[in-house]
Amino acid sequence: TALAIAIVSDTVPSQLRGRALGMVMGAFSLAAVLGVPAGLYLGEQLGWRAPFFAVGGLGVAVALVAFTLLPSMRGHLDKPVVHQVTTAELVSRPIVFVTYGMTGLTMMAGFVLIPNISGYLQMNLDYPRGQIDQLYLYGGLASVVSMQAAGWLVDRFGSFRTSIVGSLIVASVMWAGFYVYPPLE
Repeated sequence: TALAIAIVSDTVPSQLRGRALGMVMGAFSLAAVLGVPAGLYLGEQLGWRAPFFAVGGLGVAVALVAFTLLPSMRGHLDKPVVHQVTTAELVSRPIVFVTYGMTGLTMMAGFVLIPNISGYLQMNLDYPRGQIDQLYLYGGLASVVSMQAAGWLVDRFGSFRTSIVGSLIVASVMWAGFYVYPPLE
């Protein structure tokens, strides 16, 4: 993820960067939507090791394609380094500290929420186990679309405004979906 974001940040003009990053992040959502059911299917058909071998094989294929098709990104190595920034200097900058903190919170939120959605829906809302894959599919597709929209909005209104509005929307949905509904008995 970090490498893909770095390549997009270095190669795409700033006025189009939000859309480009939206496409990259949407691709990760799509991979999760298609990868989880595919992994489960492979595991059921060929044994629990099959998804791991499939991911390894795909990794090798992607690496070969990237090595073959991506242009050299070594131009920055030829420029003289004026001042090497240390980690302590970098983290002491308020904007960097806030950025790292928000990135960490965003990642943790996903890892806290996503694995628990299935159990919450089945145990609290009596959602049928056999239809969970459909919810993940629709949720993933919504994620792909929302990433594209967020990229466009970042290019138009800036990342700060888009992040604030997006965070408020997510908080509202979480509050409504997990606190308000189902109503307390």
